[in-house]
Amino acid sequence: MHAVARPANAEFTRPAPPVSRIRFETTKGVFVLELHRNQGPHGADRLYNLARLGYFTDTRFLRARDDVEPFTILGTVVEGMSMLDSVYSGYGADSGSGVRQGKQGPLERRGNAYMDREFPELDHIVRVTVSPFRS
Repeated sequence: MHAVARPANAEFTRPAPPVSRIRFETTKGVFVLELHRNQGPHGADRLYNLARLGYFTDTRFLRARDDVEPFTILGTVVEGMSMLDSVYSGYGADSGSGVRQGKQGPLERRGNAYMDREFPELDHIVRVTVSPFRS
């Protein structure tokens, strides 16, 4: 079983470096996030470890929205912002829905096959690599 499927795994307790870079290869191109642990240690550690352990591989952008939401800022996009701005957002928050809407069951049960059939325009993450930042 993959470590991502077991969040109690010790691999999830690894703190992120003070600054790291997460490179996302997507169906639209590449973007790079420079993650700053001091901006939100718990969130940065979680994002770093999920990326490092392969959680985002073959993942759909299922809540791409033009609206700004009040989330903790963990870093800065240092490459590929125009690519991110071009990610398909026509479904809003309706593709795959979410826990708040209570409609996540089909996504949980059928995964990417469901997403690809019901929301064929979604862009997705192909591969993610993580590296410590070296100036």
